[in-house]
Amino acid sequence: MARAGEDDADVRRWALAAVRGVEPKRYLDEAAAVYYATCRSVRYTRDPAHTEQVAHPAVTLGQRAGDCDDMATGEAAGLGALRRAGRFEAPRRMAAMGAALGALGSDVEFAAVAFRPGGPDPYTHVFLRIRDPRSGEWAIMDPVAGPRTADMARRVTALRAWPVGP
Repeated sequence: MARAGEDDADVRRWALAAVRGVEPKRYLDEAAAVYYATCRSVRYTRDPAHTEQVAHPAVTLGQRAGDCDDMATGEAAGLGALRRAGRFEAPRRMAAMGAALGALGSDVEFAAVAFRPGGPDPYTHVFLRIRDPRSGEWAIMDPVAGPRTADMARRVTALRAWPVGP
């Protein structure tokens, strides 16, 4: 869904508007601007009971509502749209910098987390995270947790991550 959203004109307009005031080539700042735009423009709304849905990013932005996977997918699509527009080059640039430092893996990831071990699928929350090339630390871009991100991160008992983008 995130890759499909990268090519959507509405998603691209939204992402470009999000970074309009950001100084060029400040890639982490652009990622942060997309995160804050998601916080401002999408209200957390649960999926219907006993149903898991992932909306196309344009639908999430149009409805201004979605759950954690909708928000993470929208953020990823926004970053992808910026990359395609030539604005956000961080995944490629960060990967090259990370390789020079001996780091492994993608620098923008979907992260699924569990808060209680056990059960057939303990992973109940999804967010986007991005690695700072200078420190190697992961920054969590979770509009659902927002200012409570540090508290949420302390409660995580398991994490699985998948690279975003090429």
